[in-house]
Amino acid sequence: MATPKFAIIGRDAGSNGAITLNGFESEWDANVVTIGAKGTGSLMLQGGTFEGGILYVGNEAGSNGAITLEIGSLKVSLVSSIGVGGTGNVTMNIGLFEVALMEIGSESTGVGTVSVVDASLKVTQRLTVGGNGIGTLIVGPGATANVGRRICLLIISGNCVSGRAGS
Repeated sequence: MATPKFAIIGRDAGSNGAITLNGFESEWDANVVTIGAKGTGSLMLQGGTFEGGILYVGNEAGSNGAITLEIGSLKVSLVSSIGVGGTGNVTMNIGLFEVALMEIGSESTGVGTVSVVDASLKVTQRLTVGGNGIGTLIVGPGATANVGRRICLLIISGNCVSGRAGS
């Protein structure tokens, strides 16, 4: 399946867009993907694989972006921002989300939630929860979250209140 290298799902205010990767042979390899730029966008994985460089979910104020990982994997080589300036939600039920840098609730208007149940979240570099916005990470039953280097729980005036990395 040919897939776009640059994609926006829910580009304009009032717009709605959705993509579903269904089946274990479904793949999407992209450079930059925005889910919910100014509108509403969603990505569902039901056995598929998404690989990308940069992933934005809920990019601008008033936008809504959602990723549902029923089963499959998300691999982002650079950064994944959930709830940049809008509302972003990632729900992981079974599968793997692997990323170098993850920000949940980046800007002052951003609200981001990542919920992991019976799945694995692997952040190889830094996880920021509540940058300048509101960020929530929920690690539920049967789930694992592993951070390679640094966990930033709150950023105030550029200073990171950090914890030790690990599982």
